[in-house]
Amino acid sequence: MKMMTVLECGSGTYDRDCSDTCSKHCAGADNSCHHVNGTCDLGCDPGYQGDLCTDKCDSGTYGEGCEKTCSEHCTRADNSCHHVHGICDLGCDPGYKGDLCIDKCGSGSYGRDCGDTCSKYCAGADNSCHPVNGTCDLGCDPGYEVVTRTGQAEISRSEINNSRTKKTLVAVAVVGVVAVIILVGVLVYRYRKFQLPFTCNAFQDENAIQFSAQTSGD
Repeated sequence: MKMMTVLECGSGTYDRDCSDTCSKHCAGADNSCHHVNGTCDLGCDPGYQGDLCTDKCDSGTYGEGCEKTCSEHCTRADNSCHHVHGICDLGCDPGYKGDLCIDKCGSGSYGRDCGDTCSKYCAGADNSCHPVNGTCDLGCDPGYEVVTRTGQAEISRSEINNSRTKKTLVAVAVVGVVAVIILVGVLVYRYRKFQLPFTCNAFQDENAIQFSAQTSGD
């Protein structure tokens, strides 16, 4: 009577006749799994889940055991990221940087990819501003106010208004000086026309009186 020898499947295979291959995402160098049902002996590689380690992490999670959560600053409503290493699928929200989008823009920068520069008119030595929208942390320098950004530092409406006010004041001052000059000219003209002849007449009349008195005395 012949004896039948039954052997377990070799490493990397399982199921009937060892016809199935263990998932390539089974942890370990040889991706070993249970010889009957294919369950990975050492669990799954980072980014995969399930008994056979054939399923990627659900959207919004990544890493070993799919226990890590994608950054809330990943662009997209579901904050999706790569299921293995967590790099945001579509980059970072404005105001954040780095592969995982967890670092705020450095001082002096803001916006998407931290590509915009805080206004040079932001108050403070480092002109710091909000990493997302660029609003100056300490307000504006004197003479400036918040305006809609265009990616470049803009002169604010207050400065424009101040400039207009200065021009108006200069114009008023010039008009005032011209008016004073004209007024003085008119007064001088009237003085010469009416006062000087009267004085001369009086002087002439006095001489006439003196001359008449001398004549009478002779």
